[in-house]
Parts: sequence; C-alpha cells; structure tokens
Amino acid sequence: MIFQVYIKVSSFVRSCHYDVIGLEPNKSYHFRVRAENQYGVSDPLETDNPIVAKFPFTVPDPPGQPRVVDWDAGNVTLTWERPRLDGGSKIQGYKIEYRYVRMWLLRIGKNGVFIIVRKIMSVILQRCC
Repeated sequence: MIFQVYIKVSSFVRSCHYDVIGLEPNKSYHFRVRAENQYGVSDPLETDNPIVAKFPFTVPDPPGQPRVVDWDAGNVTLTWERPRLDGGSKIQGYKIEYRYVRMWLLRIGKNGVFIIVRKIMSVILQRCC
C-alpha cells in the first residue's frame, strides 16, 4: 500500500481559488481541496492529473513550408502558414534566412564534360512583424 502525504498549503481560504507558491521547479504535484462549514470538513477531492511546476510557455512549432509566390530580378515574395502551436505566447515575428548560391561551369578535358561547382555563402536576415 502506498501512502500519500499531503502538505498543508493553507488552513482556511474564503474564495474558490488560491495561488500556491514556493513549489520546486520540474517536480510533479497533486492537489486536493476540502470544504469546511460550522459542522465540519468534507472529504477531499483531488486533481485528476499531476501538474509539473514549470514555466507554462515554450518555443513555438515551426511555421509552414515557405513558398515563393512571386519574383523578379531583385525580389522574391515568400508566404508561409503560422505555426500550429504558438508555445502559449503570441508569435512576435519571424526570422527569414537565405543562402546565396553561385555556380560556375568548368570545362574538363577535350571531351567537353562540364562539372558544376557551387559556392554557398550564408546570409542571415532578421525581420520581425
């Protein structure tokens, strides 16, 4: 038999909410509550699932696959879908990156065989909405 020991958080709370403070980060907790009147204290009701004491926000999911919808000699227009999950916080913006690819054709030997050589330079652009 496993005994569950509960630690008293407060002796008497007058409203139907309470902010429990001082929990250890990354530890799991169950909570229970009892009602009290002039005739005594009720049986306790417990939370269904444990809660892990942690910051409730995290990084968002990746956005949708970027698509080029328009371009010309010096510009490209990209579109993408918002992330499915925002990590619990409003998306503030997106970081846009591209890599620059240069190609040279090199002729090798008398047989006319060409090899494509690529030089890649990374350029990072930051853009927030």
